[in-house]
Amino acid sequence: MASDVQHLQSLAVTPQLYAFTSLWHFHLTTAPTYQDCDSHCSITVVWHWPDRVFHIAFGRLAYGWVDDRPPEQICDESTFPVVVEPFIQRLLASSPPASETHDA
Repeated sequence: MASDVQHLQSLAVTPQLYAFTSLWHFHLTTAPTYQDCDSHCSITVVWHWPDRVFHIAFGRLAYGWVDDRPPEQICDESTFPVVVEPFIQRLLASSPPASETHDA
């Protein structure tokens, strides 16, 4: 899993992403804080250690964790970079404009 996180850190879009963890989940979002998550989508990644696979889901954080919705993709460590990158592009495309995310 460490190599997969390193892959995410190496992407050119990394400065636009924020991440936080919750036990065996981690969430990638464009929301700078959890309090800002209502207007942002996220990619939820769950590591299933016994099977050594990732479950990946996309949606609004306010709509619940990946346990509340089925994963859109399941992949192993070797295919994680190829599988997660379209989710990241989808996340960036769904991000609200900066003027909507900051108070004036």
